[in-house]
Amino acid sequence: MKIIETKFADLLVLEPKVWGDDRGYFFESFNKDALLNHGVKIEWIQDNEAFSERGVLRGLHYQLEPKAQTKLVRVAHGEVLDVVLDIRPDSDTFGESFSIILSGTNKKQLLVPKGFAHGYVVLSETALFLYKVDNLYSQELEAGIKFDDPKLNIDWILPAAELKLSNKDKVQPTFDDHKPFSKMKEKKITVLVTGANGQLGQSFRKTANQFDNYDFHFYGVKELDITDGAAINKEVELINAKVFINCAAYTNVDDAEDNEEINWNVNVIATHNIARICKKHNVLLFHYSSDYVYHSVEGEKMDEQTPTTPQSKYAASKLRSEEVIDATSPRAIIMRTSWVYSEFGHNFLKTMLSLGKEGKDIKVVNDQIGAPTYATDIALTTLNIIEQIKRESIPLTNPMIINYAGEGQTNWHGFAAYIFKCANIEVNLSGIPSVEYPTKALRPKWSVLDMTLIKSTFGIAPKYWKESVKECIQILGDEN
Repeated sequence: MKIIETKFADLLVLEPKVWGDDRGYFFESFNKDALLNHGVKIEWIQDNEAFSERGVLRGLHYQLEPKAQTKLVRVAHGEVLDVVLDIRPDSDTFGESFSIILSGTNKKQLLVPKGFAHGYVVLSETALFLYKVDNLYSQELEAGIKFDDPKLNIDWILPAAELKLSNKDKVQPTFDDHKPFSKMKEKKITVLVTGANGQLGQSFRKTANQFDNYDFHFYGVKELDITDGAAINKEVELINAKVFINCAAYTNVDDAEDNEEINWNVNVIATHNIARICKKHNVLLFHYSSDYVYHSVEGEKMDEQTPTTPQSKYAASKLRSEEVIDATSPRAIIMRTSWVYSEFGHNFLKTMLSLGKEGKDIKVVNDQIGAPTYATDIALTTLNIIEQIKRESIPLTNPMIINYAGEGQTNWHGFAAYIFKCANIEVNLSGIPSVEYPTKALRPKWSVLDMTLIKSTFGIAPKYWKESVKECIQILGDEN
């Protein structure tokens, strides 16, 4: 496929190679790799088709942000004059037009980027017009410009008497009066994040500046008591939250055995409050659960349908938090994850680094198998999923449970050994069975999560656990 640049930035003409003989012909009407090699990274989401007779003129049309469209247009049968008008205020070719004949014979295509008004007139008896778009049609954000504005001086080839226009196109504004492109910017989505001082909450703080279309509001326990339903409702209404990311949880697994009430209040009662209020205000809820809810025997990876048999007070509360969401809020994602660590707060990775620097002999259990998960990866994956749901490429009509963890598997001893390797710390490290390191709460021996669902539904491929451990240790090293 030949790709030809025009004097208009990002406006491209595509000429596919055609193979044919007296039996017919063949050509590639779309080649993603060819576009990628030319630096065009477009996620096409819809194919459209329009059939029109001679003289039908459609345009000049465009959509404002956030629904502006990139189009890839071609004609499968017949012939049209395709016209685009550059309406990007900062462009060197602002106000200039470009015309090209597209036909079933020449098989040329035109890639029309955002910021162009687009139209065409049918020159043949009939024409079949095909085009891809990267954004859905929005009646509220559709705009247009008068096709025969003298200031534009566009030659539509056919005489005015032969043109057939819709009533809408007959009364479009002139170029001087059109709605300036990019003036209607996308309103930021307000995101409420609880547990802001925990390692996951702080990871969201760290990554927030990568997402310009979100307005984050972070709350620690002092700013918002999640066990107080009235307080949650008031804050959701005050900031007009559209997404609620609940990073708050009681995560001290052993202490939960003795502090049942606070564990239940934070992990269950508070979650029920949040779910109820999110449903009331149609807020998308993102909640985190644990691999501990499975507590399966060693064997195959655990998918979202694997039976849950929690064996500790903490695990039981996390499973119950899932159940109250499922019974309360129809728009929710519940992410089960495992062995979370980060450069923030207290966690296994930071504990190992601290012990390693002290030069002490270290014993770590080697018969509990799972996958370490970097909190920053969780935060980025969460926002990726939210982005897909908010733009409606993934419908969400019922609560969804998904597994997410680092790719691969290891045991705690193997995790520790790799931490020391990455940090260049020499230690006397030995592996021991769990019976030699008794804890109040029973830990699962097998916590390897199957992540087929998150890969197939959201196109997310979790990073290999060692890659993220190395990244986290590098960050800690840079900070020190």
